[in-house]
Amino acid sequence: MYRKLIITMTMIFLAVCVAFAGSFSCDITSSVTGKIIADSGSESTIDLGTILWADGNSGKSTVVKLPLNFDCTATYDCPSSHLWSKNAIRTPWGNFNVKFTARVAGVKTLGIWRSKMNDLKLEVRQGSASGPLLVAYNYAQQVSSPKTITGSTAIYRPWVGPGDSRMYTILIKFDKFDSDGGDDGQCGMQMTVIGAAVGPQGESERK
Repeated sequence: MYRKLIITMTMIFLAVCVAFAGSFSCDITSSVTGKIIADSGSESTIDLGTILWADGNSGKSTVVKLPLNFDCTATYDCPSSHLWSKNAIRTPWGNFNVKFTARVAGVKTLGIWRSKMNDLKLEVRQGSASGPLLVAYNYAQQVSSPKTITGSTAIYRPWVGPGDSRMYTILIKFDKFDSDGGDDGQCGMQMTVIGAAVGPQGESERK
């Protein structure tokens, strides 16, 4: 009887260990398309769309996808293709904030979603991934059943001149299973933002 109990407890322990062994993948792809939202004549929102799914394989798999292209239909100088490459995003005076949607979740074991901390960080850095941090958003909550969240950084206003461009790196960092100070994984994407001199109404908007 005791031997059966020990074997049963060992199997349960192994099942829990397997449940905590997560995978993380990152892709910059044309299969998802972001969107540029002209909020005003002085800045625009760079909407990445849904970038993270943490509910795959019963919560043991996390996938990050970042867009190669952005729908610019809502802007005033969008080309006939209605798309801007991530390397040619235009915003008034180069000012912008970054918005995203994510699917967070706990871990499903024995048919029940167990609560786990989901720590999601979005950072915008100047130049490379090791460049100065400009704006950021952090979500850190205990989550059981999968749910969709949205987040947005503060507005970054470099006030660059017309036609001038600056390169930034967007970093996505995610950690679910522990609080050891490390991340399960991170994903980075470089983008170039070009300053536009006028707002949607064709008038100078610099303040």
